[in-house]
Amino acid sequence: MTGFAQILFLIGITIGGGYLGMWLRRFEMSGFELWFPIGLLVSYAINPLIGFIVAFSILVITWALFPYGLHHLAITAASFGIMFYIAKLYFPVTAETFFMQAMYVAIIFQIASNIFYVLTKYPWIRIFKFIILNLALSYLIFSRFGWQLVQWLK
Repeated sequence: MTGFAQILFLIGITIGGGYLGMWLRRFEMSGFELWFPIGLLVSYAINPLIGFIVAFSILVITWALFPYGLHHLAITAASFGIMFYIAKLYFPVTAETFFMQAMYVAIIFQIASNIFYVLTKYPWIRIFKFIILNLALSYLIFSRFGWQLVQWLK
């Protein structure tokens, strides 16, 4: 029964996260979307490919409901795909190290993915807003129930 509950959770969080992302983008709160923290948790719990699929699916649903630049979707997907793989290889976690390691990955992701936007002269205020909202959401999820979710999904 647990495996079935986990599959239902992943399907639900993917669809719900995509729908929520559409509303957050409409209200210019795009950094508060679930794709990064949930994708990273799934990467740690199952593997980076499944984490990428979940995160990318959330992004695609959001994009389909509220289209934005396709190049933004591609750059973001490439950045977090690489980060999820690196996180599993270079930042293995235990209960004691999970929070700090996950936050390191979130910070590195922000630096790596936003270099492109800085170089293409994307508005600084939007970059900083995304970084702050995404790191705040990651902090809340990772510190409150992140490790428990990783253990449950294993």
